[in-house]
Amino acid sequence: DVRRNPPAVKPLSLPLPSAPPPHRRSLVATLASPEEVTIASPTRRK
Repeated sequence: DVRRNPPAVKPLSLPLPSAPPPHRRSLVATLASPEEVTIASPTRRK
């Protein structure tokens, strides 16, 4: 299960649902910025 659900997907769903979409996007981008970039462009890092 842990392998199917990477840790990168958890932080994205961690933000409070009460926060507005724009605010939530900013938080997610700031929190998952380095992680998302590494997972988004794995070939680039390789």
